[in-house]
Amino acid sequence: QVPALTGETEAAALTALTDLRLLAVKLADTTADATELNNGKVATQSPAAAADVNEFTKVSYSLYKYTP
Repeated sequence: QVPALTGETEAAALTALTDLRLLAVKLADTTADATELNNGKVATQSPAAAADVNEFTKVSYSLYKYTP
């Protein structure tokens, strides 16, 4: 199953994916809804958390990028 990555740091997300033998694919950062508190944390992921997938499935994610 795909882990819940949203709100996690990139390092934590990569560790979670690697531990489950899933492949991380970073998408472009997003500024939508970005704040100082969530800056650099996972904003979106696909497939969604808890989706049943095979090992080595690609899981894409984007990070919040806050610009004051």
